[in-house]
Amino acid sequence: MRNIKSLFSAALLSCSMLFTASSNAALITETIYAGGIEIATIEMQLDDSLINSGLGVVSTVDMIGFDLIDVVVPLALGFNPVLNDFEAIIDVDNLFAGSEYIFLDVADDAGWFYEVYFDAFSTFDNYASVFEAGTGYLLEAIEDDVQVVSTVAVSVSEPSLFVIFALAMGGLVMRRRA
Repeated sequence: MRNIKSLFSAALLSCSMLFTASSNAALITETIYAGGIEIATIEMQLDDSLINSGLGVVSTVDMIGFDLIDVVVPLALGFNPVLNDFEAIIDVDNLFAGSEYIFLDVADDAGWFYEVYFDAFSTFDNYASVFEAGTGYLLEAIEDDVQVVSTVAVSVSEPSLFVIFALAMGGLVMRRRA
């Protein structure tokens, strides 16, 4: 009887590990600086099936669970920024390395455009520019001085934590009765 109960306890532990592995999600926050000035903050989310899947490089263009959640442009606050174009590339097998490529084009209702191009492997081509749409007046264009600071948060969802807790408590109850 003890062997059956210990086998059942091991099965409960294994099942709880399965729920843990399948509940991961990654939230990636990229803060883009040009000349020390914060130009934009981008939040992206990766589907849990992509994390360490062996796919390698994944782009937002692929549309396979790599979603843009939010874009904040501090210079355009109060002017209703509108996202015109966005593309990012990230290695799903190395999340903590950050984005390999980012292109961002945002306009606000005051007539200003904010454009960022960042390539981690060809930093010579990186630029960030802010210009007025009507006159084309260039406020800032910075080459080679564009930095991206990445923050990656991998979380476990609440329903999965509840399932793990319930299975662990069930295992403890079964073990005490043995």
